[in-house]
Amino acid sequence: MPDRLATYLAKSPAALVAGIVLFSGVAVASPDWELVGLRAELTEISRELVENPSARALPIEEIMQGVEWEVRPARIEPAALSGDETPARLDWMDVRLALAPIHHVYGAKGAGPIYSALGDYGTEAILVDEGVATLGQLRDALTNRQWSYDLASDRHTLRVPLVIGENATLRLGDGDLLALSRADGAFLVNLGRLEVTGAEVSGTQEPSPRHERFRPFIASLGGTHIENARFADLGFGNSVKYSGLSLLSHPTFGHTARTVVHGARFDNMVTLSVVGLASPEIVGNKFFNMERNALLISRSAHASVIGNLFSGASPTNAVRILHGSDHAEVSGNVVLEGARAGFLVSSGSDDVVVRDNLIWRRNGGGVKLSGVRCGLVERNLILDDKQKGVEVRSSTHATVRANEIIGNRNAGVWVSAQRPRDVTHVYGNLIRENGSGVSTAQGGEIALEGNDLRNQFPRFLDGEVTHEFRAIAVDMTGRVPLVMSAEGTREARAATPETCGYAEK
Repeated sequence: MPDRLATYLAKSPAALVAGIVLFSGVAVASPDWELVGLRAELTEISRELVENPSARALPIEEIMQGVEWEVRPARIEPAALSGDETPARLDWMDVRLALAPIHHVYGAKGAGPIYSALGDYGTEAILVDEGVATLGQLRDALTNRQWSYDLASDRHTLRVPLVIGENATLRLGDGDLLALSRADGAFLVNLGRLEVTGAEVSGTQEPSPRHERFRPFIASLGGTHIENARFADLGFGNSVKYSGLSLLSHPTFGHTARTVVHGARFDNMVTLSVVGLASPEIVGNKFFNMERNALLISRSAHASVIGNLFSGASPTNAVRILHGSDHAEVSGNVVLEGARAGFLVSSGSDDVVVRDNLIWRRNGGGVKLSGVRCGLVERNLILDDKQKGVEVRSSTHATVRANEIIGNRNAGVWVSAQRPRDVTHVYGNLIRENGSGVSTAQGGEIALEGNDLRNQFPRFLDGEVTHEFRAIAVDMTGRVPLVMSAEGTREARAATPETCGYAEK
């Protein structure tokens, strides 16, 4: 053991305990008024979003105005619409044929409520066979039994399933209000192109008399462009296919246009599901009161999840990055309350960056990496969660760097289920007021440098490494690089992870 570290660890336990008590007394006597103010501001914002629906319509920058944390506006690059103006040609088709491509790839489990809820037309659906369908064209072409209009709200209600064919487009524009009738079993399947800009699509509230669980949904296997739109009261069940707005891939629908969801608002839906798509852009959106995980990214490499707001009741993660969704960027998002970890990166989704996010008062934790390689958790503010701040589990070459991890009831950084020589890199973090600073259970090795634990009382360490607390107590700003494990602590010459494939910024 190097002489410098040996000298630190040779200090008597009594002296160390005396020092801890002294520092603890100073911390209690000097509250951090910036933190007090931030907590009050976040509490007020969360309350306003719950009690005042009009507040949810504000831009994210206005919602977060005044918060002493830098809100980074989402970078939204314009995406071109199709440019096609050919009037639509309508026909009829069997809805079972429309759903067949989805069921062939994603399975038919859970489809029962759809077929049970179908209304007067049975398994018949309206097909946009070619051209561009607008709200006005559909209104003029369909009968009152298929389509109704409420003059007071200027809302159109579709009462039968609608299918957009491979050579067709549905284009909803500024001010369009389209409702899908839950009572009549209506839903929308896109095999061509779906463009929703400045419009609203929602499900009606009256349940189906034939199947109460059914709610309308949108499933898109074609090209999708969504901008400044609103979606509400859509989705049912536990499948990605009917989750509300499902953007899905299919081997025979090879659309190459960008998949864009920019500046939209989602209310009381199950999930926005993005499955099997290349480089999807989920940027600058707002999610309120989602019934499951608000956003799912699965089998979709190079996803951009940037500048979104997640708020309201939520029973599980705000964002899940799963099943090989490599090189995702999750940055600049705001997560207010909800259950379980705010961000879950799992199932072989490697080289994912979780950066510059604010995660506050989750019933679970802040960020969880599980079963991934080269996950980077960087420059996040993770505040007042009921469980861990950052959790690393069964992951290799994970880096937790330059975060502010404050006031979480469990460990600030938790590492578990690692192989003995797996190294988790924990550098330059502010770790304070948590249940413990760093905790491990089969934690492998933890490389520590430059972490500020001066206000991490009473427990610097927990779990297997608890007995190494003196290495922290004598150097609470981490001037000396260390590698810590259940076997002991040694000084490290260099504290750098293996080269990973994520982008440094």
